[in-house]
Amino acid sequence: MDNNPNTINNDNDYMEFSKLMKEQYDELKEENKNLKKHLFNYQKEICSIYGIMRVIDFMITDLHNIPNILIELVERQRSALSRIVEKDIIKYEDEDEIEEEEELNIIVEMVLNEE
Repeated sequence: MDNNPNTINNDNDYMEFSKLMKEQYDELKEENKNLKKHLFNYQKEICSIYGIMRVIDFMITDLHNIPNILIELVERQRSALSRIVEKDIIKYEDEDEIEEEEELNIIVEMVLNEE
């Protein structure tokens, strides 16, 4: 007699195991659906924030007496959001940027190997 709890001895055990697996699958499927919904909502919010930052960045150049540090912060934030929107939401990859990154990695490896 096999004492392994995972052993299926008869049709009833098989049916119970199948039912358990189906329940676990359904739970994971529902959790995945909820995560995708949350991700979509976060992506919409990030796109909205990015749009607002673009408007602020565009308008700030026409305003007077704005400290340069504030202008720089707005530009940097817009740039960071732009990268997030392009890479993680739109899924756009600039081939030139990828090529430059690969070249940089090769140079770094060459320098590290010389030492």
